[in-house]
Amino acid sequence: MRNWAGLMMATVLLQPLSGAGHEGEHPGRPTAARSSATDWTRAPLIEPGRPGEDGRVRFRVIGFEGGVIEVFGPDADASPAQARREADGSWSAGQVTEGHHHLLRGTMREGQRVLTAATWWFFPKPGPSPEIMLKQHRGGLELLPDRLPNRGPYKEGERRLFSVYFDGVPLAGVAVVLETARGSRIRALTDTQGEVAIRFPDDLDPQEIAQGGRRTSAGFVVSTTHRSGDLEHVSAFNGQYGPDPMRNRSLGYGVGFMVLGMVAALPLLRNRRREHG
Repeated sequence: MRNWAGLMMATVLLQPLSGAGHEGEHPGRPTAARSSATDWTRAPLIEPGRPGEDGRVRFRVIGFEGGVIEVFGPDADASPAQARREADGSWSAGQVTEGHHHLLRGTMREGQRVLTAATWWFFPKPGPSPEIMLKQHRGGLELLPDRLPNRGPYKEGERRLFSVYFDGVPLAGVAVVLETARGSRIRALTDTQGEVAIRFPDDLDPQEIAQGGRRTSAGFVVSTTHRSGDLEHVSAFNGQYGPDPMRNRSLGYGVGFMVLGMVAALPLLRNRRREHG
């Protein structure tokens, strides 16, 4: 009985370490966190940083170093602010007065390709909802989510809706690819409304989650391509995703229920032993 209970307990505790099932393709998960975003994707990226002493927020651009980067606020009537390129190659945007979410969007033409990258920027101040900002069309190939997380990153296991437009017209049947810094790759097609639902994979390391808690996160990018005439358009939306807050809690509940079940079964086993004794 003791050996059986110990085996069952070990099996339950080791289950999450064997890796949760992922959707789509997984071209070799790295054993350690990758240091550069270019190691896991070729899509254009914008990675925001923290505000500096001058009050400007700096960020770096990966995959399209030229072009124009604009900052769109949640106020649909306000004009976008243009970011500037610093001497060290990074980009910066001035501190804004509005709170809540802002959209960073960069565009660049490279030969016969037009690259568009977007990400979000959250300010912990009261402000309008970002839904209107996300539904505005700014021309070219656009790939944006229907919603942004209120605070922090997206979460593992979340199913989010993304929309693809070209010059304000929804694109049906185009491939949308989600890539993560953990090596997951998910591919899906848009419907007749140009929309596609993508689930963030459960590919974060359970040991890192246990050590870092909610601070654990990894990068992701959702991208798509579309050809119009002689030009190939590439659009990408990137950010961070973190662990499902219920992940460890569900494991704890499962272990707790199993232990309670074993304790409740002990009197029955003792009665059987007495009957056979």
